[in-house]
Amino acid sequence: MAASKLTYFGDESFILSFIRQLLVREQGWFGHRFSGWEWDLSRSRHILSVADVGMLFHLPQSADLADLPLLERGRARTFLAPHPLTMSHGWRMGVSTHAGHVVPVSLPLIELRRNFLALASTGKGKSTLFQQVAQALLSTPPSDEPFPVEMDGLLVLEPHREMIEAILGLTPASRRESVILVDLANRDYPVSINPIDATLGCDRDKAVDNLLVIFSKIWEMSWGPRTENVMEYSLKTLADANETIVGQDPQNGPDAQYTLLDVIALLRQQSFRHTVMDQVHDPVLKSWWRADGPALPTGGDFLSGHRALQVWKFPCLTSDSCDL
Repeated sequence: MAASKLTYFGDESFILSFIRQLLVREQGWFGHRFSGWEWDLSRSRHILSVADVGMLFHLPQSADLADLPLLERGRARTFLAPHPLTMSHGWRMGVSTHAGHVVPVSLPLIELRRNFLALASTGKGKSTLFQQVAQALLSTPPSDEPFPVEMDGLLVLEPHREMIEAILGLTPASRRESVILVDLANRDYPVSINPIDATLGCDRDKAVDNLLVIFSKIWEMSWGPRTENVMEYSLKTLADANETIVGQDPQNGPDAQYTLLDVIALLRQQSFRHTVMDQVHDPVLKSWWRADGPALPTGGDFLSGHRALQVWKFPCLTSDSCDL
């Protein structure tokens, strides 16, 4: 304020003692009447304008809010929910409150079949919304409407357990027998994966390309052309043999397929390799093995871990993907 008084109420030649006279009112009737900034203001040529007052006295700016203690800043503006959500007869989601008005909010059943995107910061209710949608799908009975909305299936992916457990608690008793819970964190009952399973219906080359991309990211510092070449032909060889096994015995063949763990045996054990090659029909693969021969690639540590053995050792998925 001293700097401001110098600018508006005095000249630059003022000394500090005179500034004190401007800012501090003296005692007594005379001092009270003829000292202080009010007295000087009446004689000053520098009268503050509205803009000047606004610069001196104003509400905190956005740049200063972070430094103000015990101040909670509200950013969101509220509005009542759109009219179609307040007048429909679908699944009751909750209420919308704004300016003293409270209206019920319902999601039309036909909207359960359409895509939607929920954007909000943490703690604003996205998980609660998804729980409501899941409960609506699970609880919707068969409909005779021209556009049926009865649920054929529901898949929920959630990296945390809270929402999954909440949805399990909301599942109607009539649907609980059809629920399949896939818990990737359960070490007692691990989920098995065989990316080269011939019963998955995936293209062999595409499945192998996906695996090579994953491996190259895991061993980025040691991955090279030779390693990629050996891994590519080893995986394609096992995948081609799996197609033969399943084709010859559709009933029992899926359980006899090779897995990623067999890559080590394919490269190190000649007798095992001869057995696999007898089941391979791709001439390009056979030609590669005759010309190049095996060489152990990077990735032995990936296939030797206890967790990897639980995940990769089964020839088929723990749960049939078609059933899911």
